[in-house]
Amino acid sequence: MDYRSVVREMRRQNKRMYQLTGEAGVAQNDLYEKCMADGALDRKTKELIGIGIGICVRCDACVYGHVEKAVQYGATIEEIAEVCKVGLIMGGGPGTHYSAKAIDCAEYYLKLKAEKESAE
Repeated sequence: MDYRSVVREMRRQNKRMYQLTGEAGVAQNDLYEKCMADGALDRKTKELIGIGIGICVRCDACVYGHVEKAVQYGATIEEIAEVCKVGLIMGGGPGTHYSAKAIDCAEYYLKLKAEKESAE
């Protein structure tokens, strides 16, 4: 699956929604940026938490978007697998399916990252 295209389309849709919802969309985007900034927890950790929540609420876009960012901020497949373990417990049966999606997506982005690094 081309997760990069899926995430790009999701972000395009979000951008349009933000335009149409005016102040509410701007406020939600600002809140996201403030919440995800480094604080007591770094960005990578927050993205990993986002993956776990995405698994539990059964949100493809959440899982894919947070996996992309987690890898960007240095998450390993082992760290993402640990998040999926918690997702299995907290998400019940459907958590299995969304954890599998998270692993597949992580392997996709880690492969892209490795290819980019080897080309440099």
